[in-house]
Amino acid sequence: MEAVKLTDVWVIIDRKVVLEGVNFWVEEGDFVGIIGPNGAGKTTLLRVILGLIEPARGSVWVYGFPPEKGRRFLGYVPQQGTFNKDFPLKVFDVVLMGRLRGKGPFRGFSRQDREQVEEILRSLEIHHLKDRLISTLSGGELQRVLIARALASEAKVLLLDEPTSNVDIPFETEFFELLQSLRKEKGLTILLVTHDVGVLSQHVEKIACLNRRLYYHGTKEIRPEELEAVYGCPVDLIAHGVPHRVLKDHT
Repeated sequence: MEAVKLTDVWVIIDRKVVLEGVNFWVEEGDFVGIIGPNGAGKTTLLRVILGLIEPARGSVWVYGFPPEKGRRFLGYVPQQGTFNKDFPLKVFDVVLMGRLRGKGPFRGFSRQDREQVEEILRSLEIHHLKDRLISTLSGGELQRVLIARALASEAKVLLLDEPTSNVDIPFETEFFELLQSLRKEKGLTILLVTHDVGVLSQHVEKIACLNRRLYYHGTKEIRPEELEAVYGCPVDLIAHGVPHRVLKDHT
């Protein structure tokens, strides 16, 4: 079953083409990574899926629904730089916000909501942080909190925007192990975007390349000419299951 599907999607912002004829799909249970340089349209693509940007042309579906209805299936983990850590909130309160989905404007949080948040914090091994202000968290701790908030919304699909930026290398491995664990235990579908090719090549099952146009074949293999079109230079990547540098003459 397709969790996310985009057909011939064009996005034009300030008379500039940001996404051009994007065709893309994510099957339920997939772990897909989208790579591309800064300014390639990766965040824009996520915003289109979330229904925050309306395409100039094309169609977007989330579990068969248009984004404004399908977003209830989505959990979004933004770039850390876009999240205001200075706001005086405790970890527990940030995660509890995930339970707001589907509530009316005057409905408070139930005991069940709070118990579910406690359970999520334990499952992500951050229960000991629940009374900490988010301003005191490390980059890795904040990422876990933002994932916890997405899980609290009972999302079926996790969308992650540059999730390993501003974290150290040891955390990267731990982070991807966490995502794999959540995928297996909770049946999550995961889509993440990054400019860092090396981050994805060892961890995801399928890879797409994006730089205004998107190149995707539903596999982990990317054609050398597509990488060159996206990056304009040789790129390190796992292809055919083997780490190597993709060059013009690669066959």
